[in-house]
Amino acid sequence: MWIIFDLDDTLIDTFGGIIPFQLENALQAMVKSGLKISSFKSALSRLIEINNTAGNGREALSKFLQEVKAPRHFLGIGVKEYYYQIKEQSYSVKPLPDAISVLTQLKDKNQLFLITCGVKDQQFKKMIKAGIKPEWFKEIIVTRNFEDKNYLSWLKKNNFPPNKVLVCSDNFKSDLFLAKQLGMKTLQVKWGRGKINSAPLSEVDFSINYLTEIIPIVERLN
Repeated sequence: MWIIFDLDDTLIDTFGGIIPFQLENALQAMVKSGLKISSFKSALSRLIEINNTAGNGREALSKFLQEVKAPRHFLGIGVKEYYYQIKEQSYSVKPLPDAISVLTQLKDKNQLFLITCGVKDQQFKKMIKAGIKPEWFKEIIVTRNFEDKNYLSWLKKNNFPPNKVLVCSDNFKSDLFLAKQLGMKTLQVKWGRGKINSAPLSEVDFSINYLTEIIPIVERLN
């Protein structure tokens, strides 16, 4: 079986470990650039509250700025800080429960791939910090934008039949929806955004709360 994993909130706990720091850093960057708020603490609390129901960080920042009636140019400042200026020393990152053991089991009988969105060196640092070894994956692709997760090009390059590929991600909108359209098997991990935006059962092949649930699914598919 060929298995594609996302990284953030599929294998590592980004939502609980990194995102709170990045939201604070994004707010600080916008304030330094002239964003007017009455209280940093109150503004951060509200931004985190908005993020807890948003589809992604960009959406959370956009909604927050609309609420405080800020000029739109602040969004670019916040997004740049949130996604591309991650300060390694400012966060801790842990693997999802059982992620290490699940990957260890899967890699011996399957070909594992990682397709993730972010800055390449930052994604590798997060992965290694969480104890996930890059050599477990046959290929690692890091894209700058969600729209660049081109599964079709990947399928053609590797000459894999779509129905023999399982895509595992927390994010239905950016990952699983496209994979499903291409005829790939899809599995939503209900962590991070996966808890907020749970895909209808009719739109994904599998939905799990714990990574250990992948093992019997892969065994059945094989």
